[in-house]
Amino acid sequence: FSILFLNQRRLCYVHHKLQRSVSVGEDLTLELITPQAQRVVFQERNGSSWGLLWQRGGAESPRLRRVPGREELVLTHPTPEDQGFYKVLDGHGLAVSTLLLSVRDTQLYEYNISGLNPLSLSLSLCLSLSLSLSQLSGLARPAVSLSLCSCGRVRWPAG
Repeated sequence: FSILFLNQRRLCYVHHKLQRSVSVGEDLTLELITPQAQRVVFQERNGSSWGLLWQRGGAESPRLRRVPGREELVLTHPTPEDQGFYKVLDGHGLAVSTLLLSVRDTQLYEYNISGLNPLSLSLSLCLSLSLSLSQLSGLARPAVSLSLCSCGRVRWPAG
């Protein structure tokens, strides 16, 4: 947090930094945290500019609605295009909170694979173990190192 001085008064300023991940279509609740929150701005994850998304007392958005009686906004049915940074600003333009939103695509895909060739995968597994016997036994002994590696192929369906 930071301490700011405005009009010769000491102000304790807390900036909440959050990360959230939702599935496509799952509503996101964005907390305004304080009644002093005046605006919400948005920047795409790889974007360079901020755009106004919501302003207290302004027109309601069909996708970002205020929860009556609470300091919350709900982003309805987010899509991958909604991924990015959401910043809640107070009346002085100071960030009250910043939220990084990720949207997961949870579609299930089903394929008919009866006519396809078997799937082959190459697997490689390596295990490395280093152990210092002197630390375990209290004796001055050299360190021991062991490495095991195995490689193979898996066919699916098996047959």
